[in-house]
Amino acid sequence: MLEKNDTLKQKRINEMFTIIKKKVQQPQHDSEGDMFASQQGAMCDIEDLRRQSENAGTEAGPVIHTTKRKRGAPERTESQSSMLTQSWREVLGPPPSLGTTKEERLAWIDYQKKKWALQAQQRSGKHVDKKRSRHSTEVGGGGVVRNPSTGTLGGFIRRAQRTLLDTPWQVIQVCELSHPGLFRLWALVGQELHQVKLVVPRIFYVNQRLPRNDTTEDAPLWRKCSRILPRSRPVFNLYEYSVPEELYKQHSQELMADLSTPDIEGIYETQVSLEFRALLRLGCVCAVERSAARRLTTASNTDTFMLDQLQFRSLAHSPYLHRQADGTHTVKHVYLYHNRAPAGHRAMFGLFLAPSKRALIFVLDTVRTNQMPNMVSLYNAERTNKISRGKSEDLLPPVELTFEIRVETDPRQVHRLIQRALQDYKDEKKGPTLLAVQSPIDVPTLTSMMPVLGEFPLVPIHVQDSEAIWDLNWQRTWARNMLRHFLNSETVLDLMTEQSRYFHLPLGNLPPDATLFATDLFYARHLVKHNFLLWCSPTERPDLGGREADDNRLLTEFEESSSVITNNPDCYSTFCVELDIDGLAVNTLLQSHHVNDIEGTSSCVAFDTIPQASLEEIVGGQSAVLPTYDETALVSGAFKVLRAMVNAWLRDVTLYKNVIADFQILHFYRWLRSPNALLYDPALRRSLHNLMKKLFIQLVAEFKRLGSVIVYANFNKIIICTKKKTIEDAIGYVEFVVQSIRNKELFHSIEISYQQCWEYLVWLDPSNHAGVKGKLPEGLTEVGEKVASPENNDDAVNEMSEEEVLNADSDEDNDDSPTIVMNWNLVEYLPNVGGCRDNFKAVIAGYISAVYLHLRETGIQVTPARVRRVGSQSQTSERPLGIGAHASTAEFAKELIKGEMAQKLYRITQNIQEKAQKQARFLTQDKGDEFPLMPNTSPDHQNAALEFVKAVCKVLSLDSSVNDEVMHIRRNMLRLINIGEFNELAEWRDPCISFVLPEVICKACNHCRDIDLCKDNHRVIENDCPVWQCPLCHTSYDNSEIEYLLLDTVQRKAMAYTLQDLQCKKCLQIKLENMSEYCSCAGEFQCLVSRSDLEIHLRTFYKIAQYFKMPLLLEIVEWAIDLNPSFATGKET
Repeated sequence: MLEKNDTLKQKRINEMFTIIKKKVQQPQHDSEGDMFASQQGAMCDIEDLRRQSENAGTEAGPVIHTTKRKRGAPERTESQSSMLTQSWREVLGPPPSLGTTKEERLAWIDYQKKKWALQAQQRSGKHVDKKRSRHSTEVGGGGVVRNPSTGTLGGFIRRAQRTLLDTPWQVIQVCELSHPGLFRLWALVGQELHQVKLVVPRIFYVNQRLPRNDTTEDAPLWRKCSRILPRSRPVFNLYEYSVPEELYKQHSQELMADLSTPDIEGIYETQVSLEFRALLRLGCVCAVERSAARRLTTASNTDTFMLDQLQFRSLAHSPYLHRQADGTHTVKHVYLYHNRAPAGHRAMFGLFLAPSKRALIFVLDTVRTNQMPNMVSLYNAERTNKISRGKSEDLLPPVELTFEIRVETDPRQVHRLIQRALQDYKDEKKGPTLLAVQSPIDVPTLTSMMPVLGEFPLVPIHVQDSEAIWDLNWQRTWARNMLRHFLNSETVLDLMTEQSRYFHLPLGNLPPDATLFATDLFYARHLVKHNFLLWCSPTERPDLGGREADDNRLLTEFEESSSVITNNPDCYSTFCVELDIDGLAVNTLLQSHHVNDIEGTSSCVAFDTIPQASLEEIVGGQSAVLPTYDETALVSGAFKVLRAMVNAWLRDVTLYKNVIADFQILHFYRWLRSPNALLYDPALRRSLHNLMKKLFIQLVAEFKRLGSVIVYANFNKIIICTKKKTIEDAIGYVEFVVQSIRNKELFHSIEISYQQCWEYLVWLDPSNHAGVKGKLPEGLTEVGEKVASPENNDDAVNEMSEEEVLNADSDEDNDDSPTIVMNWNLVEYLPNVGGCRDNFKAVIAGYISAVYLHLRETGIQVTPARVRRVGSQSQTSERPLGIGAHASTAEFAKELIKGEMAQKLYRITQNIQEKAQKQARFLTQDKGDEFPLMPNTSPDHQNAALEFVKAVCKVLSLDSSVNDEVMHIRRNMLRLINIGEFNELAEWRDPCISFVLPEVICKACNHCRDIDLCKDNHRVIENDCPVWQCPLCHTSYDNSEIEYLLLDTVQRKAMAYTLQDLQCKKCLQIKLENMSEYCSCAGEFQCLVSRSDLEIHLRTFYKIAQYFKMPLLLEIVEWAIDLNPSFATGKET
């Protein structure tokens, strides 16, 4: 009984079901009364009545109702969809005549069969999917699309309307009009150019703590939605508003007032421009939605469209501005060139109407002086020169051009002539044409001066014109430059078209910095795809729903100044190789999920991820809320989307060899760091920078593990000592080390290339070093690439040729003296008294040359034994790295310092001391003229000999093997100038104040490096103003941009000083209570950022602004110093 009554025991299937007897079939009755009478004994479902009447001979059982999903019609391509919406004459062309021969009649029958098949397909298409028949109101029965009468105006309008609604649009330009929210859209539809009006609404999102009432008047303007907010803010009741731009501007102040109410958590996407939203939604190819097209078929006005009526189309099915079969462009090009003098009335205009084979040149000057050359001969010469250089004639304008030159004094007359020429060209009806504009003036201003430009789609060409001298011969100079730009215009437009295809951006909307804007566009599309709201903002503060205005921590100083830098001052007597590191940021982003594995944690349980909400929290509408200071976890979702975007670029580069995608990867880190980016987020930047630090530490550790000695290393370059005596051994060692590092997945995408090598190196820091520079093999750039050598040669022959080349090089080296490179920043701050600077350079160069020649004479015969160290990551080695590793050379250096150099240094020191005392009075008077206000500590002119002694002894003491001898001569030299050995004045200190501007990126070659603004040696004078230069391409950095970076740094340091915390001096704990005067441990509180540090930075910025002529920075720093009287004493030092 217990077993039978057990509730947990599983029952058998025969206990759950029993067999019943078959029911006796009832006779069928025709009358309704008999039918109802037969159902009195056994009630049945009403749905079974029809089954009983139809299946009289079968058993009447229960009816099982099943719902089968109907198999949908297969997806039609764009060409099939267009065939179903066009008449048979438009698809098949005009019908052939019946003819008299058998072949002609067979061709006529084949044509009719295709026509009947198309009509049958159109009929079936209407019955299968009614959505595919957009013109059911104007076509005949059966779904066949009839060809409207071409001879009537109504038929022409209907055909043009159907083409506009059915064919994909190739968008050339989207430009804003004067009315709020209204845009002009130029699109190529088929073979015709259309100008339509586009209405873009203002879309923003409101996050409310309480739900809205659906009975309000503005209910059609909003809808409830679900999105992921920026910085993972909690979603309460999120509503999407879509209102006209004019209405939004009228009530924008009320909207900002609502933000302060406690019910509103935030209002998002209010700073997204309408143009950016249109480009984000449409791309470069779009089409009218099917439902909207069906509604617009009966509308009388089809030149105005709403943004939601158009949809994005992929380039896989709809090409964008491709060339035709004969190689010509689908859209013809007209080129407008404009350049003007920086000051004055002079300017030059050029309108090149290539389809009409004529060009109009307008010279604007104060007088009517025509000094223009023969434009026909000059054009033919420049065109022939382009062809001789290997340029294809298809990429060049036509051969024959008719030039017309006019010299005017009134700019308005020039504008009228250009407008008249463009109007005449438009009346010629050459077909769809775009106007390429190259001008220093922006397109809206140019259009306001010449309104006829608005009747063409405008494509701005962002090519910077070289600054030529506007002298008396300026007309000839700029005529040649104008023709060169015109000959390059087709190539530039083709490149811009390729960029537009990959960016999915209209050709006329490419900005000057296309890569930066395209990254914003790519990232925005990925965020929308993953259901994120955008934080677009034209300022450096991201749009966080209004909270960014209250969060001043966004303006505090970044922690990037604490970047990982390894510097080991020493003397290195073997080959040192300098390697450039590129792609660290992209590699860190792609391998970010492995960085946590290095630290022993998993990416899913690390502290930089948002905790997953439980099922009860999801049902209850709760979500995990993180504190605002945990930025890494708050942006973890956006960080994953960012990695997916870069992965997509990398896939395009790997599979399709896409050059533009590779260019986007190269400029990715510049976009991430640029405050000018629309989707700039300091939290994303800091998160990636922290991961870069961790990865860089692992990279340096790998070099050390493989036996390398790190001389200097930062994010951009690394200098290693190879401990090899020949360049071949050094290159082979570097190849082995780098290849071993690249075999690890963590460092797979890092690019390492050779920069230079040193045979003998004396290293203090990047701004103070010298040595004998070596020569890398020709053609050796990236690590892992083999130097070009003849193919199909045996290994023995290759080895023999290498030995012969080595012997030849060694013979040449024996004949030539070594090339010594001196790079000492400290020399600039030595007093120029008695040849102090020249004597310093001569002493150091002579010492390096003597030691190097002795090393080469004795070092080639003896090859050091290889010492294998397993598992050692220590930077120190068992024997010294300098000349101490060679006993004979060490003894030679000691004797040299104690003997010849000591006497020479004593004599130089005495001479400098005597001359400094004699010229002290004059030096004090001329101090301001001889020493400009450099960002350094002022040297003591009266103690020039002391500065000389400290600098020479500091450099010579870098090699520890001769440290005792250097200390001996230092003691004697200090005695000569009456200074004690242990005097505080005898201690060497870096005379230059250092301020490093991190990760400055060159716009020409995209090289990223840290610039020490006070010590950097890559500095030249341009236009009587010092500027910094890129060490790779020697392009000058823009001083105005560096000035704005320094202004931003000053603001951040001031904000960090104002918002800093207090720390206990005793227990070093941060102050928690606001009113307590002392810590709980009875200790006093102190500031985290000292006042003296801020004072030193302000003084440094003051001197930088003075020397590099930065007026805005100088004004701000002077204002800050004047507000703090204690700082004013150091302003003029």
